[in-house]
Amino acid sequence: MLDDIKEYLSINLDEYENIGVSFEINKFLLLVAIGLCIAAFYFNYKRSLMVDTVKQLLRHNATGEDSAKTLAELGLSDSRGIKKAIFNDAQLRRMIAIVGESRPTYEEYVAATKKSGKVQSPDPLEARIYIPEGALDRAKHVYNTYSTSLFKTLLTCVLFLAVAVCLILFMPGLLDFLNKMMAE
Repeated sequence: MLDDIKEYLSINLDEYENIGVSFEINKFLLLVAIGLCIAAFYFNYKRSLMVDTVKQLLRHNATGEDSAKTLAELGLSDSRGIKKAIFNDAQLRRMIAIVGESRPTYEEYVAATKKSGKVQSPDPLEARIYIPEGALDRAKHVYNTYSTSLFKTLLTCVLFLAVAVCLILFMPGLLDFLNKMMAE
């Protein structure tokens, strides 16, 4: 069994004189599938941070500066990911605003980063966040349609790996066919 796996993972394009590239394609396909699985879990995590934040803001009716809430009031103060996302996640930042924060112009941003190397952000635990009027429709869309599920992510990973295994199994026949086509 282990020898069969090694045989399928060690197909080298050097064996096909008309293709002539030194490259172990099956290992590459397997690594791509594993990379896609890691990316799927990462994006599921990022999406869950955004969805959780927006849902809590809408549940607490934080839709203006006067009704803005801190992460502690929203019950999100324990999440390091959310603390970072409210300042760094561009998709989330299009839907939320922070009370008292003025968004710098490009020139102000460049000047601030030249002085200290970064723009100072308020403390995430003290920042009062809300959904501004212009982003309310987008936030409601996220609330109603975006769902995150570990099951969906696992299913996606299984599909990626299944496609990779199918490609690996059919690769010798496909490479033989390509080699014969190039020989003619």
